[in-house]
Amino acid sequence: MQVKVLAPTATKTEFGKVANDVTEYDYDKTFGVYQTSVQVAALLLKLYDSDRVVGIVDREDFTFKLSAPKFDYAGSSKHNQKVEK
Repeated sequence: MQVKVLAPTATKTEFGKVANDVTEYDYDKTFGVYQTSVQVAALLLKLYDSDRVVGIVDREDFTFKLSAPKFDYAGSSKHNQKVEK
């Protein structure tokens, strides 16, 4: 099984209203810079089509970076749990 993880920045969706329990939510006023759900969907497709497993949007300059896992598989680490036989 393989899992891919997308870490976007602020994304303009209806969630802003729900999370803040309000009827109106102004992303321009609250964030100034954000991504649309269409932009995030395009990044998700880029991650999906790649051989990488992590996609991160930098919150300062909004660049998108694909990377390998942040933590290597621990199965053979000498610090992993010891299995009794």
